[in-house]
Amino acid sequence: MAALPVLPKLVGQRVKRREDPRLIQGRATYVDDIALVGMRHLAFKRSDVAHGRIRSIDTRAAEAMDGVEAVFTGAQIAEFLAPMPIGTPFPSPDHRAVAVDTVRYGGEPVAVVVASDRYVARDAADAIVVSYDTLPAVVDLELSNWR
Repeated sequence: MAALPVLPKLVGQRVKRREDPRLIQGRATYVDDIALVGMRHLAFKRSDVAHGRIRSIDTRAAEAMDGVEAVFTGAQIAEFLAPMPIGTPFPSPDHRAVAVDTVRYGGEPVAVVVASDRYVARDAADAIVVSYDTLPAVVDLELSNWR
């Protein structure tokens, strides 16, 4: 019977990583470093309330900015994009990539900006004005409807 190969001990030992020098010396390429011809940038307007009904979304200022190619709200996206599955067999509310009528957590996307560069996209997202009817936030699992 052949002897098992001796493997190096890795747990509790320093392991020299081959990628470290280029990362440390600033020579690595990150996704953010890649620029393609015709590339567009996205930025999201995110909810600043933990739970609420969206009353209105005013995108006019964002749409008027130079370099902005499109602005989409959740209602517009829902016309061509179905809810996302959440990967559980349990009953759950529809989860959409961008909120349509109700936001369920702080930071949930409520609108998307497509622009010529990342800075214009971010500025345009900041220019979008969203009005909410704030709803109580549920912070206790026992008090939630989750079963």
